[in-house]
Amino acid sequence: MKVKIVYQSLFLLFVYVSFCYSEVVHIPDPSLEQVIREALALPEAEVITSVEMEQLRELVATKRGVRDLTGLEYATDLRILLVSNTTITDLRPIEDLTSLRTLGIWNIPAKDLNLDIQPLANLVNLELLSLEGIGVRDISVLSNLTNLRKLHLRRNLILDHSPVLSLPNLVEFWYDEVCSEPPLMPVDTRIENRDFPSTVSFGLGEDNAKYDFNYGRWHGLAWDAIPSAPTYGLAIQLAGNLNRARETRQRLLQENPNVIFITGVSLYYHAPSNGIADAFPEGSDLWLRDASGNIIQNSVGELMIDFLNPKVQDLLIERIVGFAECGLFDGILIDSMNKHGLVFTGNWLEISESPEEEIIEAIIEAHLRIFREVRARVRDDFLIIANANDTKLIHYAEYINGSAMEINPDWNPSPDFAGEDAARKILQRWDDTLLWNEKYLRKPTINWGDYYMLPTEQPYSPTNLQRMRLTTARTLTLSDGYV
Repeated sequence: MKVKIVYQSLFLLFVYVSFCYSEVVHIPDPSLEQVIREALALPEAEVITSVEMEQLRELVATKRGVRDLTGLEYATDLRILLVSNTTITDLRPIEDLTSLRTLGIWNIPAKDLNLDIQPLANLVNLELLSLEGIGVRDISVLSNLTNLRKLHLRRNLILDHSPVLSLPNLVEFWYDEVCSEPPLMPVDTRIENRDFPSTVSFGLGEDNAKYDFNYGRWHGLAWDAIPSAPTYGLAIQLAGNLNRARETRQRLLQENPNVIFITGVSLYYHAPSNGIADAFPEGSDLWLRDASGNIIQNSVGELMIDFLNPKVQDLLIERIVGFAECGLFDGILIDSMNKHGLVFTGNWLEISESPEEEIIEAIIEAHLRIFREVRARVRDDFLIIANANDTKLIHYAEYINGSAMEINPDWNPSPDFAGEDAARKILQRWDDTLLWNEKYLRKPTINWGDYYMLPTEQPYSPTNLQRMRLTTARTLTLSDGYV
């Protein structure tokens, strides 16, 4: 009995001592606390102690809204830490976590960019470090991390990569190379060499070489944010892993030597990122605003650009030229240009006190200025395609190579197209516009039709198949074989 009492006493003493030396860890960020509890399988009722934090080996907090890393300083045996879509501003809580082998911090909103990475200087056992889209400018501190094997630094504001180029064990380095090189082959040749009608991947199948017109591919590149242009909306050059971009493009060309690569450019709006207007710095005068100073949104929630602002026009010119200077692209497609883009620039008609005729004239002149200056700076065969539907681009014919013509007889755009024969009238106007485009738009000319399926039916229902055949037949008989 005495022995049993002694053992119980020793056990209680051990528990007491352990408790005394187990400090309760305060974690002010509730999102981080929740992630830690999940990793340690701790219920809400239990406190998190330093002993338990020492048991953490891996913590994945991607897209969890973590804002503050305070408390992680107790995770002294943490090997893997991944945090993304975060607004953290202080890395000091992890500066002594020398057991870390893998660290990834990605995607800080534009207004919070410029994260100080000096606290990473002591993490000498890191083997994989990924810091992408967090506003890093100076990476000299990383020169001390000699065990790094993989380093990812894309989408930052770095001007000098030399501090890490001599790391002895580095075998994988992802960083942004500015894309500025001549085109790989003439566009005219690829258009003329076609033996069969061409299909268009209008936002689909960008990895599929069966499409002669490949729309939407960026080849893994992105807008290059630099200190003078810290947000993607201000950037005017494309950057990324150029070797990989060249290889991807070349592979598709080997499978289909006639493929043409077109990507989209927005003249009128930027989509918000997680509800944040991060294309331009906060308070920017490049947005179109109402009388109260609020950014105007279009009918689908996109944020409107002040298209009539000369500074916006200057920026758009530089961005289009940026695509041309990167020889991996054959041209651009400008979305929503029907009726001079008034579907999305039409907000001017609501907020301006000027007569409607003057506003429309100003919008036309803004387009003309952009196209005129772009054409003066890009190669002759750089393609500019407009998504203009049934609008004849009379003012811009010498600058535009073709039109993406979306067609839907279910639309009823005006009383002129109402009645039992509305579909026939719409198709007649579409035919007339396509013939005009083929005759008058800049050479080489590429037009195609994009027919909307009935969403209430299966894609290959008899009605939808009939629509596909109708569009294909009209396009191939009235144009040069893109559909």
